[in-house]
Amino acid sequence: IVQGIINELESQGALPRSNSRVSSLATCCGQ
Repeated sequence: IVQGIINELESQGALPRSNSRVSSLATCCGQ
């Protein structure tokens, strides 16, 4: 679920710094 959200944000090229942690977690967990 989170992975999908991160993928969408990355696709849009709009990753807020507030979601920086989530992005790092998603990448670490297995993007």
